[in-house]
Amino acid sequence: MDWFRSWLDDVAPAGRPVLLIGFSGGAAFAGGLVLDDPSRYAGTAILYGTLPFDAGLPTDTGRLANLPVFVAQGEGDHVIPRELLDRTWNYLLAESGAPTVAQRQPGGHQLTTETVRELGDWITHRLAYVGRRTPAPAGPPSPVLWPTIIGGELPERRGPGPEVS
Repeated sequence: MDWFRSWLDDVAPAGRPVLLIGFSGGAAFAGGLVLDDPSRYAGTAILYGTLPFDAGLPTDTGRLANLPVFVAQGEGDHVIPRELLDRTWNYLLAESGAPTVAQRQPGGHQLTTETVRELGDWITHRLAYVGRRTPAPAGPPSPVLWPTIIGGELPERRGPGPEVS
């Protein structure tokens, strides 16, 4: 990842939008890069793969806030262990804070025509957006000061996060 970042900083200096797209093992690589430094990228696509949960990278709640993600999986994928696919799916759609477009399709560990079409649409919309606006910085949100609350902080919420669609 260090080598890639050095190379990337030479060919796409900071401020130039970069979308990372990885398939299978490349998905783990792309996922590692965005977990390491979410603010460096304009989005990522995790295709038929997993995030590198055991690589020592932070996966705390809100880590990918404001970083658009596209994730695609095959329901019958037997190449990537199901528990890793499910963990990736659950993290991206809940804890990560990423605005995520997600699709699971029948089939296994291969790109489908529908996935390629949806990914193409996602890339088109994402690049059009970053061409018109400066995206909100990705990464864990900064602490918020609530001046109308004594002490300025909301009390910590206990229990699992709410389920949302």
